[in-house]
Amino acid sequence: MSHIQSQAVFRQKLRDFGVESLQSRLINKGWDTIAAFAAAVTFNPEHSTEELFTAKIVQPVLAWNGQGDEPRYANNLRQLFWDCIQAKLADTRAKYDVRSEGAPVKMHKWDGLSAAKTSGSP
Repeated sequence: MSHIQSQAVFRQKLRDFGVESLQSRLINKGWDTIAAFAAAVTFNPEHSTEELFTAKIVQPVLAWNGQGDEPRYANNLRQLFWDCIQAKLADTRAKYDVRSEGAPVKMHKWDGLSAAKTSGSP
């Protein structure tokens, strides 16, 4: 099982981002792993507005009506979500990107010389 499918790893992420008190609310929504939370909404911080993230994650999880300032932990959820997306992307890349399957990496000639000097070979 991949780390992104582990409930224990996700619980640790919740602690790391200071939202462990929201664990039951997230699990009730079906978001109990990194992969599940990464797919919770199609929000992409680089290409869309934040309304979708707010409506689908912040408001239901934090029981916020959208009025006034964002509630406590809204930014923590945002950071957790982005971290989960990055972990999911990295896992997918490692599985399917043939370039990451032990292909030799071309070194610049100066890097090769540095490596030779440190290893003691001429």
